[in-house]
Amino acid sequence: MSVPMPAAERQSQQVFRTLVMALSYPGRLWRLPAHSLRQAFRLIAITLVDGNVGVWAPDWLLLDLRGQAPRPVALEAADFVFAERLADLPAGWETLSLLKRGTYLEPESGATLILGTGWGQGSPLVFKGPGIAGEVRLAVDLPPAFWRLRSQISAYPLGVDILLTDGQHVVGIPRSVEVG
Repeated sequence: MSVPMPAAERQSQQVFRTLVMALSYPGRLWRLPAHSLRQAFRLIAITLVDGNVGVWAPDWLLLDLRGQAPRPVALEAADFVFAERLADLPAGWETLSLLKRGTYLEPESGATLILGTGWGQGSPLVFKGPGIAGEVRLAVDLPPAFWRLRSQISAYPLGVDILLTDGQHVVGIPRSVEVG
């Protein structure tokens, strides 16, 4: 006889699978079980954060994660960086250059940026690379300078993985994907 799984654990597994799919199939919108940006941040953080990783996040999120024993750190040392808007980062889009990019011996030690944004504004971006058959186009509400800097600091296998969310959907952009 199996023991039923608690609802919170089921939800965390669902969010984890969604994040894996988002990073496996970049540039596509994946549905989160959330209705607001803050709820999406909570779900992503509860799924990814524990006491073994460094986190840079808004105070409200760190308070919500008390049960996860988050380890708040300086931006440059963070494994996970949460920002509701690009303007919430200390140096705006230039913050990308401050984030951990990993090393050739430990490329997985690069940071993951979880950033709130919207879709549909501006020219569509073109995503190419692993997990994408041909190319995917998606308009993202971030300035072109953000994407130019991302391309300058990425030298696969080094770089920053990015999860973009509007609260209801998430898009994964791993360091291996070219954005133009």
